[in-house]
Amino acid sequence: MFDPDDPVDRGRFLNFAVMFEGGLLLVAFALGWLVAVNPVEQLDFDVKAVSLGGAAALPVFAVFLVSWRMPVAQFVQIRNHLISVLG
Repeated sequence: MFDPDDPVDRGRFLNFAVMFEGGLLLVAFALGWLVAVNPVEQLDFDVKAVSLGGAAALPVFAVFLVSWRMPVAQFVQIRNHLISVLG
């Protein structure tokens, strides 16, 4: 099992997470190619889009901060687990 105190295990976990997410990206591009959809065709970075994305993330981040500070037993268990696993 995963030992959070062992830096080798933590590094292996993070490497696995990065590889898994990269694999999902490759699968998405392959599926897009199979159905003739270019995933980057309409990708457009502009100030308005980035601002709207940041503004949309603020409420979720605020709920996270409130839940991180609340002494509710379930939140404390989750917080302690995350700290022990991810450091």
